[in-house]
Amino acid sequence: KSRLIVERGLKELGAKVAIREGLRKAGPVVTDNGNFILDALWDKESLFSASDYETKINEITGVVDNGFFTKKKALVFIAKADGSVETR
Repeated sequence: KSRLIVERGLKELGAKVAIREGLRKAGPVVTDNGNFILDALWDKESLFSASDYETKINEITGVVDNGFFTKKKALVFIAKADGSVETR
């Protein structure tokens, strides 16, 4: 049921939506938590920026995460020879 709510929300944003199908197995891709992955495709003449889409998608009830990552600060862990870890 939540998948249908998410699909409708993405379509309202102008996306063409499809459930991601597995390449090496029959059926859809299912996450470790039992969720489906939905692929959303917009025309080049999109109404919003990637940052705006990220915000709007995250506001849709049922969305767990998205693949835009425009607002997340990059965090890098660097392993040192002495066993310590540097974070940037």
